[in-house]
This record gives sequence, structure tokens and C-alpha cells, in this order.
Amino acid sequence: MIKRPQPYMIFTQAILLTIIFSIRYTALYFPLFTIIVYIISPQSTWRKIAGIGLTFLLLGSFIQFTRIKMEEVGGVRQFSSAGGWKQASNALYMYEHIAAVDNTPVPDKFKLLHQLTKNYFNGPHTHVDLYNIDQDFTTGSFYVAAYESPLMQYLRIKLGENADVFEFKNIAPFGPFFNSYGTYLIIHHPIPYLQYVVLPDVMAYLFPFPEIYGTPNDLYYLWSNHLGEMAKSWFGLSSITIPKKFIEIRAVILSPYPLLFFIIHAIFILSLIALISQKQYRQWDTHTRKSYLFISAICIANFLFTILSAASVLRFQFTFIIIEFLTALISITFIRNDKEQIEKRVLSDDLHN
Repeated sequence: MIKRPQPYMIFTQAILLTIIFSIRYTALYFPLFTIIVYIISPQSTWRKIAGIGLTFLLLGSFIQFTRIKMEEVGGVRQFSSAGGWKQASNALYMYEHIAAVDNTPVPDKFKLLHQLTKNYFNGPHTHVDLYNIDQDFTTGSFYVAAYESPLMQYLRIKLGENADVFEFKNIAPFGPFFNSYGTYLIIHHPIPYLQYVVLPDVMAYLFPFPEIYGTPNDLYYLWSNHLGEMAKSWFGLSSITIPKKFIEIRAVILSPYPLLFFIIHAIFILSLIALISQKQYRQWDTHTRKSYLFISAICIANFLFTILSAASVLRFQFTFIIIEFLTALISITFIRNDKEQIEKRVLSDDLHN
């Protein structure tokens, strides 16, 4: 769209973005890049307006449809209840480390939940740490899934001790409230949040945990509890007869991938720094410069979005690791070509002298 925009791309871009939006929560920041692409693309103003308008028409329709369906099921009009639960869970990973010394008052609407949180962390409880997410059966979402979690305690107080904590209509209404509580804790304790959530998330992004591509027990359909039964029902399975060794072989095949991803991240970052510091991009044509910087910006934005929202696992990174790898190859090619040109100029100057 930046180099050779065509009229049909107005429709394909809008449709593609809507499909992606329906699959992954990460796509929340993609519309921003869509706007930037249209602004810098060499096409008429009316086509830019039409492209941006159609994109947001489809996205807006999908978001509104989802909000209405969420209200029908959970009683609250929202786009994603999971985001609120995750925000509160991230805040609790941080708050465990300061609960004993923090006496900051909270608004009245949070008092019951905050008291449950204080009592939980000041008493016997399961210690989880984002620096060691491989020891956490939820891989970074303990307070969303654990029955003992203050969030689960609050849900049972509001809905009854026997409430099904895995039933979506019971979980969904608490999303906005938990989001507000998590945001409140994060805003009032930014340094501990950076230390105990963002920093380990950075490490997890650079060296992602295999998760389901490692331990077979992470696969839902092998679980004997409620989630396992749901998975069997979804796929129409009456029993699981696959030998364990055939499931474990996947972990063997993919075991080098965390290290491979780390190497690609490192090469991408170093090549990007080298290219920018040498200011070689000034010699490129406009399309190449815009495209390269734009793709690099997408990778950086994905990194920032990920470390601020959740610990990264291997399966979340496949798309962007491909983009980083190809961008790094392009960077290395430019650096090598520039070096060869410099060497030729030096050799030519020597011969001339």
C-alpha cells in the first residue's frame, strides 16, 4: 500500500484487519498503523478517506456486535472481559511484593476486593513469580485461574460460594470492575509494576517460554477437570487414546525454538541500531525508507504492547519473529552493501592517488 497502492486494497485491508481483530487481542493497536499507512501512501485523498472509513466501519460493526453479544451473555456491554481480569492479575503479581508495607487507602468501591487481596497476601498463599513463569501452571495468569485468588474469592462472595467460576456468564460481568482495580493499583505503584511485571515480561519476550509446545500437561484436552471436558466436547472426543510419547515428540522438535527466537530478537535489535546509527536510511528511496521504518515500528509496538499486557509465550510470537527475521536480513544486506561501496571508494581513491 505504501509503494504500489491499488483500489482493491481498500477492501482487502479492511476485511483482513477485521478478521485479525476477531482472532487476537493483540490487534487492538493495528488500526493505528492502518491510519499511518493510508496517510503516507501515494494515493488520492478520497481513497485514503474511503480506506480509513471502511476499515473503521467494519471494525466498529464487529466491536459493537461483540459488545451486544457480551451483554446478552454476561449482562455487561463490553468488548473483552478477559482484558479486565488480566489487568487485575498483572497488578496482583506486583502487589504480592508490597502488600505487607502498603497502607495506601483505596476508593470505597474497591475496599472489599482490596481487603481480600491484603488478607490473601498477608496470610498463607501460593507464591507465584513472573520471573519463573515455567513454575506457574497458568504461565502468567495465576490470579485469573486459581481458585484461591482474591479475584475468585470476590466472585464467590458476590455470586455465592457454589458459583461456577468457569462459567462465562459468571466471569464476564466482573471484567470492567477488575480492570479498574488493576489499573488503580498499577497507577499508584508504577515502580514495583515495572520491576515485577514489565521487566520479567521483557525477559519472557526475548526468551519465550514453550508453554503448550513444551509440557504435554498444558494441553486442555488432557486435563481431567472442567476445561478438559469442555475441550473433549468441543472436538467431539469421547476419549484420548494418543500415546504420550507421540505428544511429547513435539516438545523435542520445538525445544531449540526459545533460543532461536532469542537469537533472532538480538540480531533484529542490533542490526536496527547499526542501520540507524550509521544513517544509511538517508540514502534510500522514499518508499524503501518508509516501508523499513514502518515494519520496524510494528515490531517495536508489538514488543511494547506485549510486555505491558502479558508474559509472552512461544505461540504468540511466530508471526512477528518471521517479520523480525526478514527485516534483520534486509538490514544486514544494506549494511553489507554499504560496506562494499565504502571499500570500493577507498580502493578507488588509493588507485587515484
